[in-house]
Amino acid sequence: MEELPSNFPNLTKLKFDHCKNIKNYSPLSKLNDLEELVILESAPITDLSFLKNMKNLSLLKIGKTKITAKNVEILDEIPANVDLLFLGIK
Repeated sequence: MEELPSNFPNLTKLKFDHCKNIKNYSPLSKLNDLEELVILESAPITDLSFLKNMKNLSLLKIGKTKITAKNVEILDEIPANVDLLFLGIK
């Protein structure tokens, strides 16, 4: 995960599916061109700060993934033009 932004700096779509070993989602904050982020049945999200720098995001889908972050208010800061979809959040 740490190498993702440096290896794919212009990535526009990213999907995690059944990625239970993710320890930290913060490297995603460096993916400034990301437009679509999908996280399904993956490791718990303990911090949502990585969403703050995603200015080009048009789709955020989180499904069957536990959100234990204390900073859930960041979700309120996501612009209205972003499609948000939360399925079976634990």
